Amino acid sequence: MNANAVDKSVVFDDELESIKLRRQRAGLDVPKDADEARETLTGLALSGGGIRSASFNLGLLQALHRFNVLRLFDYMSIVSGGGYIGSYLSSLAPIKTSGDAWTQAQRAKTRQRCQPDENSGRHAKRSGHIHLACYHNPHVVHR
Repeated sequence: MNANAVDKSVVFDDELESIKLRRQRAGLDVPKDADEARETLTGLALSGGGIRSASFNLGLLQALHRFNVLRLFDYMSIVSGGGYIGSYLSSLAPIKTSGDAWTQAQRAKTRQRCQPDENSGRHAKRSGHIHLACYHNPHVVHR
């Protein structure tokens, strides 16, 4: 066994702690122990199928959000077309608290990349993920 390997039970216990914290922040019931947590874990699977799947899954997410159900899911599984909208939804989740130095530095880099060229006033050619960071609409899953 690799000396740097971590036992899967340690990883799962850490994951359950993260889920517990997320549920607390969302105002949801928090399991009393690991056994109860295992019994109450929920997941959402967004299927594949290209752009039609992405469109269907967008509608699904909008409905789940409208009825305040989306916040109940602990896990999300995405594949192919479901990955388009699932990845976008994941990008809306905060990676860290918004006030920490790392997050502020990343946002500053993105703002800088989104500025037009001073000489031409046009945006420089950029990769797709930078384009999405500059122009995405964070209200897409809202009514």
